[in-house]
Amino acid sequence: MRSILLTLILNLGLFLPTQAQTSKIQPFNAYLESIENLPEKAKFDSISRYEANMSNHARYIDSKQAIDELLKIATHLKDTILLGRTYFSYGLLARDKSNLPEALLHYEKALHFFTVTKEVKRQAKILDFIGFSYISLNDFASAEPYFKKGMVLANSIQDKDLIIQFNMELATMEDMRKNYAKALTYNSKAMKYAGNQKEEYLMIWFNRGIIYKNAGMYKESEAMYKECLAIANRKNDNYIKGYIYMNYPNTLIALNRLDEAEKYAKMALQWCEIQPERYRYEQEIIRYINKNIGTKRGF
Repeated sequence: MRSILLTLILNLGLFLPTQAQTSKIQPFNAYLESIENLPEKAKFDSISRYEANMSNHARYIDSKQAIDELLKIATHLKDTILLGRTYFSYGLLARDKSNLPEALLHYEKALHFFTVTKEVKRQAKILDFIGFSYISLNDFASAEPYFKKGMVLANSIQDKDLIIQFNMELATMEDMRKNYAKALTYNSKAMKYAGNQKEEYLMIWFNRGIIYKNAGMYKESEAMYKECLAIANRKNDNYIKGYIYMNYPNTLIALNRLDEAEKYAKMALQWCEIQPERYRYEQEIIRYINKNIGTKRGF
């Protein structure tokens, strides 16, 4: 279930996606006609929201048409920031279609525009996405300098969320390198920055449960997941609960508690049904149940 882990660690950081999309689904041309009287800047923002909604529903043709329109508007306005946002959207679309090399090309273009405009926070955000793309390609050597450059930028503007995010990314990278002590060190740094705001930064503790599992510290992993789940239940945070449901089975399987693992995996499937990103996860969860739980049971 590593590919799901890669996605969720990113999503549960600074750039947590919107938990609900209320826009109705409609073909792009019909949507564009409905907003034709808006000023160009307002139209750009509206199309950006539409595109994100289409991407979440895996309607990639509509999403691509929307981004093409964003490029027309940004180019006509000669707005460098809007151009950066547009190429970032192209990058996200390529990522969602599992084309990371193409995503990286678009991210680099976005980074260029945000660098020209000295948009430090946006630069850091793009550096994070570039670094994580390289992690997804198992190219840790390429990922590390992007994360570290992002950390420098985050510290330069004393952005707590970004500093936490980059410590989490570096923890993920070291976890995947099987440098678990380093991974836990970076995770601890993120915890330190979070301070007493544990509920607001619950993803740090959640990710620690993942690291513990990968390090073979299954009891510690379970304890961490249980603690996070209790907090998520108290907060009624269904989004984080879903990600716990997706990952807790890994630890339970390692503890040879297959019935419990299957229960949480099925809860993850139920959770997917009400999420905009359901199309990205549910098939992988089904494969996971069949491969990891079914195989262990001998069928």
